[in-house]
Amino acid sequence: MSVQYESNTSNIRTPSIERALYGITLCSYTRTMSPILISPEEHEPLIDLVWNESRVRESIQEICTEADQTYNSDLFWPEHPDDADWTPHVPMTSLFWGAGSTAWTLLTLRDEQAIQPLRNDYILALQKIYEFYLKSPDWDVITPSYLFGESGLLAVLHRFAPSTQLASLIFEKCQETIVRPENELMWAAPGAMIVARSMLESTHDPRWKQLLIDSSNILISRWKNHPEIGVRIWTQDLYGKQSHYLGAVHGFAGNVFGILISKPYMPENQLEMVLKDSVETLLRTALRSDGLVNWKPALESDPENILVQWCHGSPGIVTALGEFPKNHSSELENLLVEAGELIWRAGPLKKPFGLCHGTAGNGYAFLKLYRRTGNTVWLDRARRFAIHALDQSDHQKKKNGKRRFGLLTGDLGLAYYLWSCIKEDNRFPLIDFI
Repeated sequence: MSVQYESNTSNIRTPSIERALYGITLCSYTRTMSPILISPEEHEPLIDLVWNESRVRESIQEICTEADQTYNSDLFWPEHPDDADWTPHVPMTSLFWGAGSTAWTLLTLRDEQAIQPLRNDYILALQKIYEFYLKSPDWDVITPSYLFGESGLLAVLHRFAPSTQLASLIFEKCQETIVRPENELMWAAPGAMIVARSMLESTHDPRWKQLLIDSSNILISRWKNHPEIGVRIWTQDLYGKQSHYLGAVHGFAGNVFGILISKPYMPENQLEMVLKDSVETLLRTALRSDGLVNWKPALESDPENILVQWCHGSPGIVTALGEFPKNHSSELENLLVEAGELIWRAGPLKKPFGLCHGTAGNGYAFLKLYRRTGNTVWLDRARRFAIHALDQSDHQKKKNGKRRFGLLTGDLGLAYYLWSCIKEDNRFPLIDFI
């Protein structure tokens, strides 16, 4: 059944919304400049198209068929022009950039019967991808990390071809990961905790429960009070620089997400401390105006360098806090709704349409809020962003002559997001589940 949308009147920006987004008015209670909540040049108007489930299903199949037909057993998938400035060499294989997540998406959508049977053996492909990674890692150094390294590729392989030997190797790599100094999801403990939860669910081996407990204790021990803002926050030791990131991928929200994965195994007093301190930090670091809220990428970020995407800003914080107990804090519930309103009023991103920093990734925040609140307006908004992202994808294909393969940065992420909108499923792929 398709959903007919009215004209886009609900996304028209009123003067008060303009002031809140761009910080162009004086706050009556402080007589100082309102915070800037978005970078307007990063966004574009939302197109007014109809959600048509038949068309969406056809698009999912089209994207996956092209990926299936393009697969090469030696080089996996070709480099896309949009990747040329980012990727040090071809092919990239990690879950973040490369072939590992593409194979995962095709296999997962096949298993969920979202697409027709595939012509290639992607379990064999995952084995080859891992072997290629060991010979030529994405960042020139082999790492045990989740999104950029071994544990992620191995966990995906285990999902589709489990073995005792493989599980032991994954456990070893996760043990190496949880002690890394980065204190963020891509490289360090939270990523290992995603793997541990998945492995615990599939194997019921108690060592994964203990790894979750150990990881939480490591993260909590590194969660220090910041003398200037008066609440606790993590320091990220990342790429030769120390910062205090706030978002889901590199910072605070991603670490809280990792700890909350472990909440069934935490002492009650420790869990209450984590919940209380998390809310306090989010409140203290929030930029709020006229019922909208966003966060800077890091405490040290330029006040005008404001992003609204999964890796930095409100979208990632909403998705990361999906594990937070419902109705535990009215202040948090208000923050999440205000963050959702900010994402909607800001509009789709001009950037590539994928999950990490694109329109589709932002849409998962709406799916989270739909499940959290039960309000169908969030599902409608998620589907509006889905149609917009699909339009962006079609334009990019016409421009470049091919699609961009990859889950977190390309069309396969869009395909999975479209499927999530059909199923009304708020789980962020490779984060909420493997």
